[in-house]
Amino acid sequence: MEKVLHIVHLHVLYRNYYTGVDRYLEMFREGIRSRNEYDQIRMHRIYCTDDKSVLFPKIKRAKNGEISAIIPLPQGQKLIFKDAFWKTRYMKVISEILTPFFSEKKNLIFQYHNLFLSDLAKELKSTFGGKMITHLHCLPWKYNYEKDTAQFNRLYHLYDNKAYNEFKKEEKSEIRYNLSDFVICLSRVAKEYLTHVHQVAEDKIEIVHNGLNLRSSVPQRREATTAEILYVGKVSKDKGIFELLEALRIVKERGYEFRFRIAGCCPGALRSEIHTEYKDLDIDYLGQVSFDKLKELYSTASFGVIPSLHEQCSYVALEMSLFGLPIIVSNVDALAEMFRHEVTALLTPLVFDADFGIKADTAKFADNIIRMMVDEKLRNRLSTNAYKHYQASFTLEKMIDQTLNIYNRLV
Repeated sequence: MEKVLHIVHLHVLYRNYYTGVDRYLEMFREGIRSRNEYDQIRMHRIYCTDDKSVLFPKIKRAKNGEISAIIPLPQGQKLIFKDAFWKTRYMKVISEILTPFFSEKKNLIFQYHNLFLSDLAKELKSTFGGKMITHLHCLPWKYNYEKDTAQFNRLYHLYDNKAYNEFKKEEKSEIRYNLSDFVICLSRVAKEYLTHVHQVAEDKIEIVHNGLNLRSSVPQRREATTAEILYVGKVSKDKGIFELLEALRIVKERGYEFRFRIAGCCPGALRSEIHTEYKDLDIDYLGQVSFDKLKELYSTASFGVIPSLHEQCSYVALEMSLFGLPIIVSNVDALAEMFRHEVTALLTPLVFDADFGIKADTAKFADNIIRMMVDEKLRNRLSTNAYKHYQASFTLEKMIDQTLNIYNRLV
């Protein structure tokens, strides 16, 4: 690679919780910096934030010329989400602020990791030239599960029946994926959504799985005497937390003892609701924890649970596999692609009803939990196989190789 590539990552930083995209960007920077190609790459960061303590843009230039910018989102964020004029104006202001830093740069690639920032990527490409990459970390229509359940159910029913034209009309997406020069997605499910619904050409899409640092061997596990069940990540309804709690209640009613630990942000109102409805369960709220603490949890828990009702290439799933933690996952989206039932994980089926929506099969979920609690051989087999699968498919090295190939094809 002879020319210097300027990769500009566009992202939204949230003050109250850490996301899988945050983990991806950390891993990506770490992986690039360890490569020989790093001399020909500059990785710039333009991050918008909802942190109200950030009142003015903060822009720094590193010794090697890399730009790091933190841009505050407007206090009245709903205005720019709903009003096209103010959203366009906001993006133009950011472009004007960045002009002294990017106007002379060549071989620019604007890679946006939050769909809200597609307009910013288009504005920056129009102003400074270069290419634009959509990095699709989520399937946007599935966030209707929490925002508009009736809309989610209609979309799910249409997509499940391959009524893609009707789905597109109902979705009313404002994201014009075809304006991007390339799209990186994390699963076959996401690629099919792009090709079937938005008619993005297949040669403009590549599946690049998330990756983590490779370890030399399966870590030694130190399980607690009482079964410890671990959930990691933001606690929300679309993450399947209530289906999980219902399954745990069934497990307890059948006479099994356990300790359920939650490592992640749990909004106060939701925590209050959980406490009221499930006070009979032994739940340990750990809050947002450091990665060092997570390592300890991954090494000592009996098994992990990922009950999401929609999910892409989950970093939590990769981390659990990396640390040899056997897991139960929902048989949905990318999780269904990442794991094989009874080989690398136990998969819990989801059921959908056009009127009542989607949920986990709680009876089978409870059965999976009990199997994991009582069958040590099963836990050991899943632990070993999941780690081997991680080594074959989800290393940081593989993720970096695929991404660099995309960059080189674009410039």
